[in-house]
Amino acid sequence: MGLKGLLVLLVGASAVAVVSNALAGGIADDPCPTVAGEHTNTCPAGTVGVAYSIRFHEAAGSGCGPGRQTFTVDSGTFPPGLSLSAEGAVSGTPTQAGSFIFYIKMSEPVGEPNCSGEVTDKRFTIPINPGQPAPPPLPELTIGIEQSGIPLGTVGAAYSLSMIANLPDAKTWSITSGALPPGLSIGGSDGVISGTPTAAGTYSFTVLAVIDARRSDTQELAIVVRDPLVVAPEPRFERNGSNQAPLSEVGRPYTFVLSATGGSQVYAWTLSAGSLPRGLRFWANGSIVGRPRVEGEFPFAVAVRDSEGRTATYEGLLQVAPRLEILKLRPLRPARVGKVYRWTFTTAGGIEPTAWRVPRGRLPRGIRLDRELGLLGGVPRQAGRYRFRIQVIDDLGVRSTKTFLLKVAAPAKTTRSNS
Repeated sequence: MGLKGLLVLLVGASAVAVVSNALAGGIADDPCPTVAGEHTNTCPAGTVGVAYSIRFHEAAGSGCGPGRQTFTVDSGTFPPGLSLSAEGAVSGTPTQAGSFIFYIKMSEPVGEPNCSGEVTDKRFTIPINPGQPAPPPLPELTIGIEQSGIPLGTVGAAYSLSMIANLPDAKTWSITSGALPPGLSIGGSDGVISGTPTAAGTYSFTVLAVIDARRSDTQELAIVVRDPLVVAPEPRFERNGSNQAPLSEVGRPYTFVLSATGGSQVYAWTLSAGSLPRGLRFWANGSIVGRPRVEGEFPFAVAVRDSEGRTATYEGLLQVAPRLEILKLRPLRPARVGKVYRWTFTTAGGIEPTAWRVPRGRLPRGIRLDRELGLLGGVPRQAGRYRFRIQVIDDLGVRSTKTFLLKVAAPAKTTRSNS
């Protein structure tokens, strides 16, 4: 057979035949023909970045028949980005330009009819042309907020939060998850979150900005909304919605307490306007305590500020009455047995209503004290001198007591005329 004859190798009980291209038919030149008889078998050129596909197959006259061979890359350099299947299909997208030379090995099945396990290989070349230069990558979109921090919201107060982006292109803004506080919405074209919150709480959400299918970004945010800050007297000090503080009286212990609700629940109090009478002091917990030493009307204002910067003000009027006193301008008018008697005690200062009583001594028989009006009245029945104490108590519990003397004369004598 010469150098190109059949070489049979026996290994154990098996025999594998290796035949030359001339005898086995080998790999076909289609689709990679030989150029100018140089056996280069140059395949169709590919381009970097462009999908590529060819298929190697057996030459006509193969003993096993078409589609039964196995193809592998035997040696050389296969174009990067391409791969070879066992059926001979080359596919993929080239990633590098150049002329790539390699050997393909085709193996026939062993132990099948008309097949003797022949193995053959062939040299191939695939030229890969440079592709078009890739366009520069588009800048990435990044969004954020305009302020240094997310502003806090207050129920009933206008709110605004501006979104910003590093690219000036037109964008579409939306909320992709979570929820804005009730009463707020986001501008679809400008990304401004605005409105008037209607419910307190912490609201987490995600903002999405889209330029096109390749450029978008998201930002996770949370807005805290508080109830409005309100300052008012504690319930036990309220006076039918009036701005007047509870009435006070010179020398009487006094307490007036303001309370705040809403906001951040951490408050700082100040006496922001006006002044208090001597003897009263404003405390840092929003209370006015002491014993006023002077009478008069004292307008004042108290400001409260929470830890997040909200403020509220209470404007009030403190009225201090003079100390309650029974006036004893003159002695009691004398009374006479059997004659109607009236005497009204008078007071100065104090706070109405008042109540009167006789804590010591006794009144003449037939005379009574009206506890509401401070009026002695009646018809005395017995002459004599009656010393007693009169006491009046005002609405704040302040008492004033004075001692009085009432003289009751005997009835006047009557004379008869002789006829």
